[in-house]
Amino acid sequence: MWQAEAPHDVHRPESDESLARPEPSLKQRLVVGLTLMIVLIAIYLLINHGITADSSRAFDVSTAWDYAIPLTPAWVWIYALNVPMPMALILGTREGREYAELAAGFTLICLIAFAIFLVFPVTTAGLRPESLGTGWSNWGLSVYYTVDGRGNCLPSLHVSLCCYSGLWGLCRFRRLPGVAYFILGIAISISTMFVKQHWIADVVVGGVLGFGVAAVQLRGLRLGPYLPGPMRRAIIPDPERPAS
Repeated sequence: MWQAEAPHDVHRPESDESLARPEPSLKQRLVVGLTLMIVLIAIYLLINHGITADSSRAFDVSTAWDYAIPLTPAWVWIYALNVPMPMALILGTREGREYAELAAGFTLICLIAFAIFLVFPVTTAGLRPESLGTGWSNWGLSVYYTVDGRGNCLPSLHVSLCCYSGLWGLCRFRRLPGVAYFILGIAISISTMFVKQHWIADVVVGGVLGFGVAAVQLRGLRLGPYLPGPMRRAIIPDPERPAS
């Protein structure tokens, strides 16, 4: 796994005591990351299959360009990296305060997206094909179509989270891995249109959201202190208590 560079001036220690804080172990990072992911996915699916499932009240953001983009099922294998790609950043970040910033950033992006889903519903009605062909790529795409309902399109969380992760990785990983990681995030974003999961507008708004939250954090805005107490303490343990 790529090693993240030490944070620069975004999370400067405030005292000698903070330097003595034990960093979260791999187990702690994994537990917090998976817990956060499960909770956010559960809320996403609740909105997707319940509240915004009705396409009759959806807004139309389609353009002629959306229909000109061909369905290319092979892109599903790039699309499927949307979970491993951000998770690699989460697990590769060992510094506690920076890890807290990432957890807070992912959470903020999802909460903003959930609010938009509710007040400005957009669905894939008219975008997805009625039927798919044979082969592994079409099978993989059919799985996504089944699990991920037609709602919750704008903004694309695939794009938001991958652009967010990509910008962090570009700034924190060593040069070549950082560039490769950033390009992967862009490729995943592009894949959402070729597998007919998102309109162009979804991708644009998702990119603005992801890059925007990452940019303000990297420029010094700290969101970690706003995490729920139990999660914050799990990420930044008490210096008097040994890390598990």
